[in-house]
Amino acid sequence: MVQGMASADGIQDEESLVAWLLERPRTDAILISQRAAFRVVPLLWSNDVWARGSHETTAQIDKPALHLLVLRALLTSGLPLFYSEPELRERSASIGSLCVDITRAFSPVVRSVAYTCGAAVDAMSGDAQYAVGSAGDVVRESAAAASFASYDTAFAWDQASRDAQLLEAGQNHLAAPLWSGQHPEWFRTLDAEMRASWDAVPAFSFWLRWWDGVLSGRQIDWALQEKVALIPTEIWEQGAEAVAKEIARIEEQFRLRREVTRLKGQLAAVHAEVSSLAIRGHNNPPELVEPVAEVERQTDALVRALTEAETELEREKPRPAVLNRVGRLLREISYKSIAYCASLGDAMLKKGAEEIGSAAAKWLVRSGAAAIILQMEEVHTLVRALAAFAKSLGAG
Repeated sequence: MVQGMASADGIQDEESLVAWLLERPRTDAILISQRAAFRVVPLLWSNDVWARGSHETTAQIDKPALHLLVLRALLTSGLPLFYSEPELRERSASIGSLCVDITRAFSPVVRSVAYTCGAAVDAMSGDAQYAVGSAGDVVRESAAAASFASYDTAFAWDQASRDAQLLEAGQNHLAAPLWSGQHPEWFRTLDAEMRASWDAVPAFSFWLRWWDGVLSGRQIDWALQEKVALIPTEIWEQGAEAVAKEIARIEEQFRLRREVTRLKGQLAAVHAEVSSLAIRGHNNPPELVEPVAEVERQTDALVRALTEAETELEREKPRPAVLNRVGRLLREISYKSIAYCASLGDAMLKKGAEEIGSAAAKWLVRSGAAAIILQMEEVHTLVRALAAFAKSLGAG
């Protein structure tokens, strides 16, 4: 280490953290902010913590709205590490302000946790110096939140130092568990309480999976997290159930796109094999030359239809009419393929295996036709899923 430079293992308070961050990339400040905020989130789901506030102030808080706002803030706070959309920066500033403002008059614990989460997401909305200042605020307030709840605060600066050491060593911070070393007992207790409350509400199914990824370092798909963060504000304002419905739609779109891509790859491989038979057509008996060409045409048509479905599912808002039309096309081609391959098999069986001389011809009759028929069953499953998804999007 260059003499005079701050070291990660020397971080023990806000001043030493800021000194270290000033010599680091802006993204380091964002990462440390996010992880510090994560460590105190379970305080907001603690019945004991809420009971410590005065009845008057506690009664004023819309707890479900605050919980959802905090989760939205934390989900958004890590995205600038992957995405640079201006909309994310604009939203982060807005969400951060909401987290800070919503609890100004409330109990110290709730106020500190909400401020921590707000500052964490706000860190991504400014320049490097702003992000560094936000990181110092976040770690300081995370310690304050634990202190107000009568928990030991040493974890805050110790974990910040450990986070910094990971960054300094060039390790993949996003794949690291949230806690370096042992979880504090209070965190384990409150985490279990928070999970139990989420488990009782179907609308929090996504958040349970997301939180598991946060704790373990095995994050769910970042592209999915981006889509969730960019859910329109008017939907977030409708509450957890409306958000859960939109997340389910987003996840189904992701799943369908992956399935279309997988199936397209399988059929493209079959098409390539059949095309190689066409090239070697002079080795095939005359009665197989046209079947090879026909199967090639059908697999090509399926691949093209799946490509159109793939392209449509990559849109921000897929068009139901297009999905329905592609579904009908896939169904039509698949039924035609099944009927053709079945008739081809019957014809070849009648001819007799000993009369089908070439290896290519045997592949088409046995493996090729069977593979195509098997994949047509998967196409039919996909067609039904596309129709259901199109229906969920509205008339089309």
